[in-house]
Amino acid sequence: MPALNSLTIAEMEVMASRFLYAAAILGTRLCDYYFFIKAVRRRLSALNRGIVQETSPANLPPSAVGLGERLRHIIENNRKRIINPTEKASAAIITDASLHGWGAVFLPDSGDVKIAGGKWERKSFLIMQAEARAVRLALSAFSAILPSTMDVWVDNTSLRGAANKGSSKSHALT
Repeated sequence: MPALNSLTIAEMEVMASRFLYAAAILGTRLCDYYFFIKAVRRRLSALNRGIVQETSPANLPPSAVGLGERLRHIIENNRKRIINPTEKASAAIITDASLHGWGAVFLPDSGDVKIAGGKWERKSFLIMQAEARAVRLALSAFSAILPSTMDVWVDNTSLRGAANKGSSKSHALT
């Protein structure tokens, strides 16, 4: 691989893209390389505004080149990692909701399928709120037989995102 201080802007863009991709795979903290990324972004911004050409030298500041070379060294010298598999879920709950009611299916490894559901006692204004209530009601309905590990399947991506993040900006879920 050529040295970072001898690249054209086009070559620098390719190299930086590969660095970011590899760093993400390796779980490298990119905040340690902020000034390298910032210098690359500035040069690409100049290219997009027509100030420089793709064939122009990248001319990154020496400190940014140093950070980029450090990142390259980490990527090139990564070592084999042992990734332990996560614990397998021993059941799944699949929920669905509409503005009129909800339903859930509990699927344990034993194959003893259970179902629950019903009409809403009070109407939801938002489908995301109805989906969240369906999950809560399903967990309550099957609480006596819930295993320690299970998958919960919800068809609402906003609710799934809020659950994965651990919080929501939606007042309907707070």
